[in-house]
Order: sequence, then C-alpha cells, then structure tokens
Amino acid sequence: MYTLITGGATGLGLAIAQHLAEQGQSLILLSRNLERLKQAKQILTEQYDVDVVVYACNMRDHDHLISTAADILAKHSIKALVNNSAANFICPSERLSKNGFKAIFDLVATGTFLLTQSVGKVWIENQVPGSVVSISASYAAGAGPFVVPSAMGKAAIEAMTRSLAVEWAQYGIRLNAIAPGLIPTPGSIKQLIPDPKQVDRMKDQIPQGRFGEPEELAHLASALLDDKMGHLTGEIIRLDGGFFHASGAGPFYNHLKDLPDEVWAYLRKSKAGK
Repeated sequence: MYTLITGGATGLGLAIAQHLAEQGQSLILLSRNLERLKQAKQILTEQYDVDVVVYACNMRDHDHLISTAADILAKHSIKALVNNSAANFICPSERLSKNGFKAIFDLVATGTFLLTQSVGKVWIENQVPGSVVSISASYAAGAGPFVVPSAMGKAAIEAMTRSLAVEWAQYGIRLNAIAPGLIPTPGSIKQLIPDPKQVDRMKDQIPQGRFGEPEELAHLASALLDDKMGHLTGEIIRLDGGFFHASGAGPFYNHLKDLPDEVWAYLRKSKAGK
C-alpha cells in the first residue's frame, strides 16, 4: 500500500517522502512540476530502493485534481495521505487581487479538502482505516498579516482536520495536522523573506533561537501516520520552537527576554525587601 504526498517533489514534501522511503514505504508523489517529480523519484529510488509513482497535477485545477485522484485510487491502494501542497506570497491585503487570493486559497483550502474527500470516500467504501496528516502553519491559529489567503486556507485545513476526525472516526480514519513555524526552504525564503537581514531578526523571535528543520517535520509526520498512534485524532500539533506561545504573550516576551542579569537581580532584591 502507498502513502500519497502532495507537494512531494521538493522542500518539506520531499523531506517527508525521504523519511518514509527510509522506512521502506511505497510512495505516490503529487506535484504540478513533472520534471521535479522525476528528479524526486530518481533520488528516492536510488537511495532507498522503494516503489515511487508520480503524478503531475495542479491542485488549483479542481476538475483535474478530482480526475487525477480517481485515477490514482483506481490503480493503487492508499493507506495514508499527507496534505503538504501549498503556495504563498507576501502582499498588503488592501492590494491583493481576486485572482491572487484565489490562487492561494483554492489550492490550500479547497484543493486539500477535495483530495481528502476523494481518498476518504474510497476508504469508507472499502472499510480501510486510513490516516491523514495535513501541514498547516503556526499563524493559522493566530494571525497572518500580509499572508491572509494562506492564513485563511491553513485555518480551513485545521477546521477540516478537527471536523472530519469526528465525522470519520467511526470508519477508523484518523486526521491530524502539524502547524510548523518557519522552516526555511529555498521556496519559503524566496516568497516570504525578501530581505536576507530579516532572517536573523525572525529567528530572534523564536524562544529556541533557531528555525525548525525539515527532518523534524518529517519525523513528526511519520509518527502521526503510525498505526501505533491509533487513538490520536483531530489534533493540531505545533512545531515552532515555542514561537506561538511566545508571540501570544504580546510584547512582554520580546521586551523581557534580553534583560541583563543585574536588572533581574535588582527586581528580586526589591521584591524581597517588601
């Protein structure tokens, strides 16, 4: 049986594919770029000697997505789905065009749901206890200024995860999601951080003082797909080095985290004297 990974030709999707291939799992990779899919297949088959099938599909083209999903499901037995495909760009929301909004939201939210629905329908009809892991973002539960279509789409993915986890639990189907912070890849850096100087400033906002690694996301996705996690469903797990919780603390974290030791000593002494 296969694990189907969208956006599996590059970046985080390829990292997940490599981790699963290392475990000997057969894979189906879905991406819109056929050449990158072929390159990913070559890497995976040569390094891990696993069966890899690739399909070129633009998840914004919903009719083509549904027909591609039907073709995949007619030819292959799917045991797990990783919803990783995404697109993003920064833009002041008052300047965002209708087509710009649709390009992101239609892929992230609608495309993800339609593929999940297609796979889930076959699982239910054939009594297959499948597992879905979707990749969200830390700002889906907070705020995503300048990336509003993505923030809305990722929030929709989290709502889908919780809702279908309840609805499909009776069929043995589990859905969970990972909400990573920024994990730098060539695509994310190019689209989201136009000024290289901003990279270090963004890193300073993470309590762990570093960005996440693709391998960390891949390990977590693999664990969530594992049958041994059979009682875990409907959860959104953050993988962001504490960023969400720190940013939720408002300005206090950024204001207080770099106070020198002598200030803390003074504050302790003042409190002790009362």
